[in-house]
Amino acid sequence: MKSPSAALPIKRELRLVYAISLAIALLIIAVSIVGLVSGASGLYGDEQELIEWFRGWDAANLIVELPILLGSMWLARRRSLVGLLLWPGALFYVLYPTRSTSSARRSMSSSSPTYSW
Repeated sequence: MKSPSAALPIKRELRLVYAISLAIALLIIAVSIVGLVSGASGLYGDEQELIEWFRGWDAANLIVELPILLGSMWLARRRSLVGLLLWPGALFYVLYPTRSTSSARRSMSSSSPTYSW
């Protein structure tokens, strides 16, 4: 009888994807910590509303997104179907706010015109 992990739809080695995902996780850690520590010292500009919004996002990165990404990577490495399904979703979840964050920066900045996507 075959084990459940033998039937997983993995055809190739996933080392490159693991390395890229780990690099993304390290970037999340570094950028979020810098954002939380520096606060109003210039990383996010001078607008208090924008600073609070981005600092909340940094906290959510460390508390929610990072554990989901690392946990799904760990499960996928153990050849778990749940891990393989959560891992791409976690990556998309991490990368999706990049668009809305850049839009918010442009629209809340007084020096640049408002763009709509």
